[in-house]
Amino acid sequence: MRHSLGFTYPTVVMTYFFFILVWAMWRCRKGISVGSGVALLAVTVGLYYLTDARNGFLLSCVVILVEMVLGQRSRWDGLARRLSEQRWCRVLCRVVRFGYEYCAVLLCVLLAGLCWLYPAQPAAMLNRLLSDRIRLTAQAAANYGIHLLGNSIQWVGYGGDVDWATIGERYNFVDCSYSLTLFNYGVIFSALVLVGLVLLGKRLYKQGNWNHCFLYLMVLGCCFIEPRLLEVHLNLVLFAAAPILYTCPKWLEGRK
Repeated sequence: MRHSLGFTYPTVVMTYFFFILVWAMWRCRKGISVGSGVALLAVTVGLYYLTDARNGFLLSCVVILVEMVLGQRSRWDGLARRLSEQRWCRVLCRVVRFGYEYCAVLLCVLLAGLCWLYPAQPAAMLNRLLSDRIRLTAQAAANYGIHLLGNSIQWVGYGGDVDWATIGERYNFVDCSYSLTLFNYGVIFSALVLVGLVLLGKRLYKQGNWNHCFLYLMVLGCCFIEPRLLEVHLNLVLFAAAPILYTCPKWLEGRK
């Protein structure tokens, strides 16, 4: 479709760039310099020009800008310490921590609420911003239902080999990781995935690496508009972070 509109590359190029960018920032650990950030922004703008992938462009820009701020952390450490002593700041931090740790669950609740409201406002407005994702999710729920162990659904409209000129109104693909997991694998598996994501968020927060916490949050947000949550060959952040869920049993630990 985008080739017929004059764009050179499909939107998946921007998606790949986003996940590679997040993986690179994960390895950096402490942010990037201003010069590196400007260079990455230039690459991002170039990819946007080639693909017109708005969501991937915005997410990549947010990652780069925040990483540039984290790279200058020494300049605002003193302010952060002073703010942490304020009572209102401690209360705010508790609220933010809850939202961070349960981000995946909150996104699922948000999606369910929007599907229930659609086509009323504000769901209709957000549906336009999210490129019809709310309508397609609500349509899939109505057509296929939600099952404990999932359902075998023939998705139409996903993949680079799709003939866009012939599929017409048969397009039904749900371009959201959380709803796609629910439809394909069922309630039980989806619940286990959410539990794992919550536990992973809690462990990352306790480690205190705010760079990793931010990148993990961006991955969860991206998976709201991309079906890439469980694709560990692409979603390398989950692949890298998952080992922290494992705690060695005491009986396996060596004794001095």
